Amino acid sequence: MSNLPAQALKEPLPLFKKVGQEILRLRREKGLTQIGLAQKIGVTQQEISRVENGDNCSLSTLHRISKALDYDIEIIFKEKTHEKI
Repeated sequence: MSNLPAQALKEPLPLFKKVGQEILRLRREKGLTQIGLAQKIGVTQQEISRVENGDNCSLSTLHRISKALDYDIEIIFKEKTHEKI
């Protein structure tokens, strides 16, 4: 079991926040609404909102989002970051 305080477990991890921000940027760049992207990949608008806000999501959802946005999301994971995760 983790020794982290309950509040720390509720806060998005820096990597998830970074991924969410990139998805938001790409979605807007493509002229898609959250609803439009959600419909493209078969999830709810709320799921897209959660991902963009840095909440945890499944790798399957992340993969479908990256395909819909025509972006290799792995680039984000490969970039070096100075933030602690």
